[in-house]
Amino acid sequence: PLQDHVIRQIRALRSLTKKPIIGVGGIFTGYDAYGALEAGANMLQAFTGFVYRGPTFAIRVNSELHRVYRYSELITRLESQGKKFDSSSFENELAKELSGVD
Repeated sequence: PLQDHVIRQIRALRSLTKKPIIGVGGIFTGYDAYGALEAGANMLQAFTGFVYRGPTFAIRVNSELHRVYRYSELITRLESQGKKFDSSSFENELAKELSGVD
């Protein structure tokens, strides 16, 4: 629930200013980070996630965030090619994309 509130607030702030916004609150995963960044945050601050997920928190979130962005890019590419997104073809396309095979 906090993440939804954070995203709404970031979107509202982004519509009012071009100044940097730091997304704070509700960031536990790469998907949470993606939501805040896509809403308009320029940077992120995470504390509770670090406390609960431990010292490798930043590494895991970065890895998860990278994967989420790769998914997002792949979905956009599939849609631009007129392909309908479904999870089975998505996993196949992602595997090809990550291996560098066309």
